[in-house]
This record gives sequence, structure tokens and C-alpha cells, in this order.
Amino acid sequence: MRFNSIAVINRNTMVHIIDDEPMLRELLEAIVSEAGFSSQSFESGEDYLRFIHLPDFEKPTASIK
Repeated sequence: MRFNSIAVINRNTMVHIIDDEPMLRELLEAIVSEAGFSSQSFESGEDYLRFIHLPDFEKPTASIK
């Protein structure tokens, strides 16, 4: 017997976008938003590392680098 797996995604999902190209960040933000997800962008890995060490940091469901 074979079962198909179904992924259930909460539409309140947060996606972190990390890229040094502003146009690519904006494009990815638009795609993520159009799919119904929230996003937060970072210009560099250094910015992202500072962000993840903040006391109120919540782990994202996905990050795009």
C-alpha cells in the first residue's frame, strides 16, 4: 500500500531572506508574500547573525540565502 505525503503549511510562516542584492531580495519578498507567507530580509550574513542573537528572536520556518 502506498501513501502520498501531504505537507501542511501554516500561512503565518516566517521566511528569512538573506542576500546582498537588493533587487533579488525584493523579488524574493514579493514571491514569498504572494504565496501568503511573512518574510524578513537581511542584506548580509553578518546582519542576519546579529539578528539571530537578539533576545526576542524567533526561529523561522525557512531561510533563503
